[in-house]
Amino acid sequence: MPRARSSSFAEARAALSTALHDPWLLANLVLRLALAVFVLSRPERWIGGDSHDYLMYARRALHGEWGGHMSRPPLYTWFLSALAPGLTEPETAAQVALPLVAQTLLVWLGGVALRARASRKVAIAWAYEPALLVYSNVIMSDALCATVTLFTGLFAWQVLGEQARTLPGRSKAFFFGMALGLVTLARSVAMIMGGFSALVLAWCWRGRRGALVSLALLVLGAGVVLAPRVYWNGTAYGRWTVATQGDNWMGEVAGIVENEGSGLDSIHAQKKWFAEHYGFRPIDPYKTLLAHWPTWAWLSAKGVARVLVGHVNVEWAHLLTGVVPLGPAWFKAPEARAGTQVSGAGLVAWVLGWLATLAFCVWVYASALRAAWKAGGLDQYSVWLAACAAVLVGIPQVQGDARFRCAAWPLILLFWGWNERRARIRVRGR
Repeated sequence: MPRARSSSFAEARAALSTALHDPWLLANLVLRLALAVFVLSRPERWIGGDSHDYLMYARRALHGEWGGHMSRPPLYTWFLSALAPGLTEPETAAQVALPLVAQTLLVWLGGVALRARASRKVAIAWAYEPALLVYSNVIMSDALCATVTLFTGLFAWQVLGEQARTLPGRSKAFFFGMALGLVTLARSVAMIMGGFSALVLAWCWRGRRGALVSLALLVLGAGVVLAPRVYWNGTAYGRWTVATQGDNWMGEVAGIVENEGSGLDSIHAQKKWFAEHYGFRPIDPYKTLLAHWPTWAWLSAKGVARVLVGHVNVEWAHLLTGVVPLGPAWFKAPEARAGTQVSGAGLVAWVLGWLATLAFCVWVYASALRAAWKAGGLDQYSVWLAACAAVLVGIPQVQGDARFRCAAWPLILLFWGWNERRARIRVRGR
C-alpha cells in the first residue's frame, strides 16, 4: 500500500511537471492568475447574477446553519464558508480572494489531469473554454461544479471504462458512489448521473458473482454523502431532498412560452403565469406547454443551441469593463436584463466573439464525434458520458445560456479523450 501511494504521488508530480512545461497550459495558468488579480482589484467585478445568494448562504453556514439554504445544492456554499471564514456584509475583495483563486486553480488542475489521462488537445479545450474561464473568476458555482463533475468522470473512466467488464475492488465501488454523491451536492440534477451509473454497471456486471454487493456499495457510498444534507432539509424545512431548486422551473418555462411575443420579459411572464395558476398542480405547466407546443419546441431548440455554442460576451464585457452590453435581439436569451445596446465597433467585437466561440465549440464536438467513429462506435462508458451530457444540456430548456455549458463540458471532453484512446488501441490492434 505505501508503494501504491508513492507511485500515485509520483504520477501526479510528473503530470504537474509536464503541464508546467506545456506552453499552452502554462500560459493558461498565467492568464487565470492575472484575471483573478484584475477582478479582485475592481470592486463588484467578482459578483455575478446569483453571487449575493451564495455569499448570503455562506454567511448562514458560518453561523451554524451548515445546510446553507435548501433551494440550492450546498457544495459551493460550503466551499465559500470554508475558504472565506471571515465573510461580512458587504463582502470585500480580500475576503473572497482565496475562494476565487482556489476555484480557478482547481479548474486548471483539471486540465493537468486531462492532459495526463486523455490528450493535450483535450486539456487545452478544457483550459480555454470561454464560459469556464470567465466563471472561474466570479462568485458562482459553475466552475466548481464543472471541476467536481470532471474528476467524478475521471473516476468513472476506470470503473465504467477500463474496468467495466470486471468487478472493481469493493472500496473502489464505494468511493465511486461517494464521488457521485459529491457531484450531486454540487448540482442536484447530477443525481441522474448516479442513476445512469447504476444501470450501466448492472449491465456490465450482469451474471457476475458479487455484482449486487458492488452495486449496493456504490449506492451506500452516495447515501453516506447525501444523507446528512437530506436529513438537514427534512428536519429544518420539512423537505427530504438535496435541494428544491427547480420546483417551480416548469412553471417558469410555461410562463415564458405562453407569453412569447407579448412584450413581457421573462420575469414578468413568469409572474403572470403564477398569478393566473395560483396553487397550480404539477401537471398544469405541462398542459400550458402542450397547448403551445410549437413555441415550446422552438424556444427549447434555441435554448439548447445557446448552451452548446452560446457566447459569453456579456459576462466577459462585465468582467473586464463593468458594463453590461446587449447585442442584437437574435443573441438574447429570454431572461436578458436591461443593459447598454452595442453598436459600431462594439457590435463587430460582439459578433466576432460569438463566431470565435462557435468555431471553438464546433471543433470540439466534431473532434469528439470523429474519435467515436474511429473507435468503431460507442461502448458503455461512452454511452454514459453522452447520456449524462445530453441531460445536462437539455435541462435548462428555454432559459439555456452559455453558463450551463460548464456542467456538460467535462463529460463532452472525456467522451472525446476516451474515444481517442479507444481509436488508438483499435489501430494498433489491426
